[in-house]
Amino acid sequence: MQMALALFTWSLPSCYACAKGAQVLVSTGRIDKYVNYRIVETSQFLMDVMAEGGLERGGRGVRTAQKIRLLHATIRYHVRHYPKWQPEWGTPINQEDQAITLLTFALLPHTLTKLGLDFTPAEQDAFFHCWRVIGHILGIDASLLPRDPNEGQQLWDAITRRQVAPSEAGRTLTHSLINYMKELVPGTISMASRRC
Repeated sequence: MQMALALFTWSLPSCYACAKGAQVLVSTGRIDKYVNYRIVETSQFLMDVMAEGGLERGGRGVRTAQKIRLLHATIRYHVRHYPKWQPEWGTPINQEDQAITLLTFALLPHTLTKLGLDFTPAEQDAFFHCWRVIGHILGIDASLLPRDPNEGQQLWDAITRRQVAPSEAGRTLTHSLINYMKELVPGTISMASRRC
């Protein structure tokens, strides 16, 4: 439950704050129009890679990460050829975009400590190492795969300084996510939030 909460409140919004990456997500139409499907898809990915044996040879997590790597390559090719794609947006789903996205998952224990959950340094390192392995499977260059959470935070800070910027794409994605979350909240709480 805590991972899902962090996904909704930190990982996805952090990705949407990166203007160029958000533009890719809107261009494919997969997140803003099919937010439910994309959330389920991401959740399944998380369960596959974090399951016992998921990252072993032939493990479900390895296969899922390989499929995502292929999907990213396909999207990268097609989005670059969209008539509306602007050269200043750069290469879609580039190495830096992938690294910052990976870090939104790899740094989750740090985020969850803000919600009152405790992780030992060994647990944080183990979790981070899993995401380093996942990054390798996804094809992220080794120079963008930090060795530990401290290096991860440094890379996070460097990338966000360059990438985080207001964008219409980011607003669209965040609005879609908020609407999806409102649908999940039962009854009067959901209705009250709509009045705000």
